[in-house]
Amino acid sequence: MCSSPQAEALQAAGHVPDHVIMLEAPEPILADRARHRLVDPVTRHIYHIPSVPGALSAPITPTLPDGSPDAAVAARLAPRGDDSVSNVQQRLTVWTKHARSDTSWL
Repeated sequence: MCSSPQAEALQAAGHVPDHVIMLEAPEPILADRARHRLVDPVTRHIYHIPSVPGALSAPITPTLPDGSPDAAVAARLAPRGDDSVSNVQQRLTVWTKHARSDTSWL
């Protein structure tokens, strides 16, 4: 997420993007993706592996170059400590209040 002050600080530091991409998704999908996020502590890659039936978006699982499952990476995956339901909802509320309502930095 980027806010106007963050965008202004980047610009003041000489970082002016040529393009900005803003993706849109329904909040239930964003919440689902965050709640089922797992991180590989070695590579810091993020995967989406729902642990409950009825997840709203498809899994993103670790694979080897040949497309087969990567069991070594899968064994190391761990949830992020701050992805509780309440934290995810709070982050979405902040995003809706600030970033979505103020696109002047675009």
